[in-house]
Amino acid sequence: MKIDVFGSYINVADKDIVDRDVVVLDIFRTTSVIVTALAHKARCVLPVESIDEAWDIFYKDESGATLLGGERQALPIKGFHLDNSPGAYSEEKVGGKRIVITTSNGSRAIKVCTAAKRVYIASFLNVSQIVRELKERAHDVAVVCSGTFGRFALEDGLCAGMIVSLLSKTGNILITDLGIAMKELFESPTDIRSMLKRGSVAYGYLERTGYEDDIDFCLQRDIYSVVPFYQEGSVTA
Repeated sequence: MKIDVFGSYINVADKDIVDRDVVVLDIFRTTSVIVTALAHKARCVLPVESIDEAWDIFYKDESGATLLGGERQALPIKGFHLDNSPGAYSEEKVGGKRIVITTSNGSRAIKVCTAAKRVYIASFLNVSQIVRELKERAHDVAVVCSGTFGRFALEDGLCAGMIVSLLSKTGNILITDLGIAMKELFESPTDIRSMLKRGSVAYGYLERTGYEDDIDFCLQRDIYSVVPFYQEGSVTA
């Protein structure tokens, strides 16, 4: 198995992911939200790139079973039902609903990866279950960090490092440069939260804008067993 890690979705071309399984990460917070919504029995999640596209899907659904969620600059979108805080996606709110989500980075990253064999949505919240699935399928893997506005995000890299670390225990693994670096960083004795506090732009921004609870939520490990994947425009589990 070959494992590539991409520091941002803007670095990904179809040729890089064709015939591979892809894992998309946006720890703060889109993939954490999607995992949480599906764990809480949302019917599906539709990632879209623009606010206008989200409203268009909403207005075309006369059943009342569609909710809009997302953010711009980490803040709620005017008129949307939900923001980009995973704690808001409770079963009471999203159970049985179709969620249309548009975010600054994560929803775009998912859409970039459609040439892959399968596109998985992962976070610290379900990482071990995703790794089990990857091991069973035994395809080459590309881990795509969404990043922050085209730049590498440390929190995504650390989760990528955890994925590489867990996969590498199977043996016969070829890991490329960034994957090796992130694996070593994840396996270092330094506490992840203190590392992020020093070096993550998104961590600092969420802290300053009052979303400390989201940081705590998103850094929990393996609290859900869902394996979300993207197919034909929607994410299901």
